[in-house]
Amino acid sequence: MKTRNIILIIACLVGLAAVITMHDMFKNQNLRIVLSLAVAVAAAYLISRSAIPKQVSARTMNVVLASLLVFTCANHILLSAALGQSIFANYFWGFLCVIYCLIWLRARQDQKG
Repeated sequence: MKTRNIILIIACLVGLAAVITMHDMFKNQNLRIVLSLAVAVAAAYLISRSAIPKQVSARTMNVVLASLLVFTCANHILLSAALGQSIFANYFWGFLCVIYCLIWLRARQDQKG
């Protein structure tokens, strides 16, 4: 794998961790929205500037989505333990997991059809 792709993947995981952390730690709803939008715009810019191929194999898509799912769940569990909250106190991570499953289903449908 190219070093640039590895750096992009790490940057995406760090961005995802930043958004999950913001939703767990900030009490101010307006601040959550503004900072989440800023991270989303930065991630969209990084993805648009990278050389991501148009066609991705099914195996690569499965590995990427599975790693995002595991990373999201592990990060949320660690944050919940560090903050002393219940794991189900914040539903944002569940929302992300549903989004990953929908992306995976969409990718499988595209490759079959």
